[in-house]
Amino acid sequence: NATIAVTVAADGSISVGTITPYVATPAFTEATDKSVANDAATLGLTGTGVSSSDETIAKAEIGTGADAGKIVITSVAEGTATLTVTDGTNNATIAVTVAADGAIEIGAITPYVVTPAAPKPFSIDNGSIDRSAGITASVTVTPVAGSTVPAGDKVVIFQLMQGTKPVSIVALKKDIQSAENLTAYFNVTGDGYTVNVYVASEFGTSLVSNGDSLAAPVPLQ
Repeated sequence: NATIAVTVAADGSISVGTITPYVATPAFTEATDKSVANDAATLGLTGTGVSSSDETIAKAEIGTGADAGKIVITSVAEGTATLTVTDGTNNATIAVTVAADGAIEIGAITPYVVTPAAPKPFSIDNGSIDRSAGITASVTVTPVAGSTVPAGDKVVIFQLMQGTKPVSIVALKKDIQSAENLTAYFNVTGDGYTVNVYVASEFGTSLVSNGDSLAAPVPLQ
C-alpha cells in the first residue's frame, strides 16, 4: 500500500499533502562475514571455539583451511546477537547486527584483557655474594611504595643452592616496615654455589609451605 494525504477546502478545492509511497521489503539473503581476525591483536586471544547468543539471528565458527585465522559469521535472520569467542579459559565478544536483507554489520569488539597481578609488597635489591670466607649473601628488602604491606613479622629466606640442588636455608624473621639490610652466612666453600632469596609471610617446612610470596625471588650468583 501507499498513502496520500488530501485536504478539501470549504469551496471544494483539493490540496494534496504527504505522499507515503510503498517501499518493498528487501528479500533476505544469507551473508557471510570474515572480517574479524581470530588473533590476540583483535580479540586478546586466539579462539578455539565461538558461540552465538542467538543462533536464529547469526551463527559463527572458527575458520579453518582457507579461512584459518578468521571468525566466520553467517546471517540467519534480521536482528542482533553477541558472539563469544573462547580459548577454553578466557573470552572475547563481538556484537553483530543483521539487516533485513541479510547484510552483517560488525559492532563493538570487546577483547579479553589480562588483569595485571597485584604488585608484591616488597622488593629485594642490592644483592651481593661474598665467597672470601665461606659464603656471605646480602640483600636490601624494601616495602614497595603504594602497596599494602602486611602487618606483623615477615620471613626473609636465603636458600643455598649447589647447581639445582638445595643445600641449606637461613630464615630471618622480622617486621619490615622500611628498607632493611639483611645478611646470611653459610659455612661452605667451593664452586657452584648460588643463593636464592625470598620474602614470605611465614616459614614452613619447605619453600612451597612458606605462606604467601611477598617479593619476586632474586638469585645471587
